[in-house]
Amino acid sequence: MGGSPNSSPVDLTYQKLCTRYTVRCMSHTMNGRSHMRVVCITLPIAVVPIGLIAQATPPHSDWSVSIGSGAIVVPRYAGAEQYQVWPMPMSQVTYRDRVYLGPSTVGALGAGLGAYVVRSGALRMTAEVGLGANRPARRADALAGMDDRDLLATAGASLTYDPGPVHGTIAWARGLNDHAGSITSARFGVTRLVAGHLMATTDMVAVFADARQMRREFGITDAEASSRRALLSTGDRRLRPGEENAYRPNGGLSEVGASVALAYGLRRRWSIVGFGGVSWLGDKAAGSPLVRRREQLTAGLGLAWRR
Repeated sequence: MGGSPNSSPVDLTYQKLCTRYTVRCMSHTMNGRSHMRVVCITLPIAVVPIGLIAQATPPHSDWSVSIGSGAIVVPRYAGAEQYQVWPMPMSQVTYRDRVYLGPSTVGALGAGLGAYVVRSGALRMTAEVGLGANRPARRADALAGMDDRDLLATAGASLTYDPGPVHGTIAWARGLNDHAGSITSARFGVTRLVAGHLMATTDMVAVFADARQMRREFGITDAEASSRRALLSTGDRRLRPGEENAYRPNGGLSEVGASVALAYGLRRRWSIVGFGGVSWLGDKAAGSPLVRRREQLTAGLGLAWRR
């Protein structure tokens, strides 16, 4: 929860590596024969479909597997002005449509192991535990003098209503270590079959953080402020005047965002996916001396295979 890609953004995607966010599946029948499925990793600023392929698995199969990889362009951390390209895994394993391992579905930025507590018609409720990303101070110049943010253990739940083509999700996640807090996200979107094997998803999301999480992600303690002042006094060019001040935000709106994703079924088991999104940090987040750019962009492209 919080932060951007780790040494690799497996942490941003199997976070914000993967968002704060939601895995959703939607089935369609094409030409009266092939059942197409879209699996989406919902990031805080983009929805990443990881599979749009014909359902070739026999109906009685207990296992559903999606494997894919691609590249994603993301800010180095929430509020960064610097961007970086990372390899992006896009994989999920589901057993009997009840237990899953893959991107977090509850808004924690990372990978999750969870279960569908309720799965009835258009309604789904999940509960999961997982891992969220870290944020080392060496990731960007503006983090000079900050303490590292460690990898997180997380727990959370989500509730999704998906009657098709519209869908909505409310999710909550809590960090269990490293002084992390909790985040709550609300998402609304539409998924449509555009033409042939081309599927499009548009999403809007709002993310709220409590004071503990807001301070972990955007706050600057007195000790960190002292270290940053010392760096500035020695002429360290990584920091700018004014970025040495302590900052202690309260909880509130962390960000709002919108995204578009396209998935095209190449063959019975293969699909190509592309996505892009933009988010805007809330006032309390954007007021942090760590934030150099309020608008955050992301884009990516990948190839997925489904068994």
